[in-house]
Amino acid sequence: MWSCDGTANQGWYFTSGGEIENAGDQLCISAGSTDASSLANYTPVYMEPCASGNSQAESFDFMSLAGGYTALANADSIPFFGYTVLSSLGNSSNGAPVEWYAWDGSNNQQWAT
Repeated sequence: MWSCDGTANQGWYFTSGGEIENAGDQLCISAGSTDASSLANYTPVYMEPCASGNSQAESFDFMSLAGGYTALANADSIPFFGYTVLSSLGNSSNGAPVEWYAWDGSNNQQWAT
């Protein structure tokens, strides 16, 4: 996690294969070796080379929230959110890790887009 600065490495888009890719380094959001349907609280969010697979492709989606915020959720559980990305223990400092955690509506699971 890093403060917004408008650089390409903070931009994201969906690839034709359904992965969520970083515009700066072409790495994709991943659950690592964990199948996206088997996420658990505090599972780290990984950035890995894009490749089709259950840990990346078509496993995650963005959900719009009130107030212009967004949640990145496990697509298997939409519209019920299931697991979403959060800032670790509410830590919003630069370099803080982000993790998957069961949706509870807390502010550290909501992201400005």
